[in-house]
Amino acid sequence: MAEHFKRGEASRARGAYVEAVLHFKMAADEGYAPAIMALAQAHEKGQGVPKNAEQAAALYRLAAQQGIATAEGNAERALAGPSADPSLRAAGEGRL
Repeated sequence: MAEHFKRGEASRARGAYVEAVLHFKMAADEGYAPAIMALAQAHEKGQGVPKNAEQAAALYRLAAQQGIATAEGNAERALAGPSADPSLRAAGEGRL
C-alpha cells in the first residue's frame, strides 16, 4: 500500500496526474490514509480527475476518520471553493 502511494507521489511530482491518481487509488482502496488525502487533493484541484468539490470533501472526511488531523478543515475549504484558500486563488484555480 505504501509502495503505491510512493509511486503516486513520484508521478504527481513530475506532473503525471492521471498516473498519480491510479496509484493513490490503489493505496486508498487498502485504507492508506495519506493516499486518501492525496486523492482528495486531486479532486479538489482537478489534477488527473475532473475537479469535484463534493468528492474531495467526502475523501477528506474519510481521511479525517482515518486520523489525518487537517483533513476535516480541508473538507470545509473544498466546499467553500478556491476563494477560501489564497494559495489556490493565486495559482489560478488550483493548478499548482
